[in-house]
Amino acid sequence: MSNSTLPPIQSAQGVAYTTKKATLIHEKTIQRLNWLATKMDSAFQIPGTSRTIGFDSLIGLIPGIGDAITGLISAEFVRQAYKLGARKRTMFKMTLNVLLDLLFGSIPLLGDIFDFAFKANSKNLQLLKQEFQSEIEGSRLASAKR
Repeated sequence: MSNSTLPPIQSAQGVAYTTKKATLIHEKTIQRLNWLATKMDSAFQIPGTSRTIGFDSLIGLIPGIGDAITGLISAEFVRQAYKLGARKRTMFKMTLNVLLDLLFGSIPLLGDIFDFAFKANSKNLQLLKQEFQSEIEGSRLASAKR
C-alpha cells in the first residue's frame, strides 16, 4: 500500500498527513517526551534506594519561580498532545496532572515531598503512550511484515 492510498489524518492545526507519516510523527514526539520525562522525574537515583528524583524536584526548590518553571516544562506535554490530536479526555487528564503538580508543588517543604512522589511528566507520558499505542504498534507490525 503506498502513502498516496492511505487515508489522511487531520492534525490539530489542520494539516493532513498520511497515516504512516502521522504515526512516525507520533513516535518521534513520544521519544522526545520520554527523554524529557526521564530528565524531569527520574534523572538521578537516590543512593541506597530504588527511588529516583529528577530536575523537577531540584528546580522546584528554587523559591518563588521554581515551580512556575517546572509547570511550564510540564505544560509542553499537553501542548504536544494537542499537536498530535489527542482526545480532549486525555488532554484534560494531562492538564489536571500539571495543575496538581503546580498547586501542591508550590507548598513550601510539603510541595517538595509531593514533587518527589507525584511524577506528573511520567504520568502524562503514559497517558500519551496509551492514546497512540495501538497506532504505533500497528505501524511496527506493518514494517516488520515488509
